[in-house]
Amino acid sequence: MPRRNHADTIEFWRRLLASTDEDPKEYPELKPARTKLAKVYKRVVELRTEQARLTAAKQAATREMQTLLEEGSKTANVVRVGMRLRHGNRSPKLIEHGIQPFRGGRPRKKKTDSGG
Repeated sequence: MPRRNHADTIEFWRRLLASTDEDPKEYPELKPARTKLAKVYKRVVELRTEQARLTAAKQAATREMQTLLEEGSKTANVVRVGMRLRHGNRSPKLIEHGIQPFRGGRPRKKKTDSGG
């Protein structure tokens, strides 16, 4: 029997239950197995619904988190700039707040005499 994805398996169970429900007297020996399959099917359908709800909730939480991270980054930048303005760009006090002070520019290239 080839492997099926979850949706195909669930649909197969639904059709199997529906077809055996039409005439329960035809297969009395299968009643316990059919009853068990019906319980399993019902629980799987509930779990799929729950899974869809959780996926939607996860997406909403991700969107909110992204918005808050952007807002927080902008606000942190304002605080960082404010600290630099208050203490100066080169102040070692900035290190206490996790801000890298300005240590100077690039080293200047030495001019070479290329007289020729």
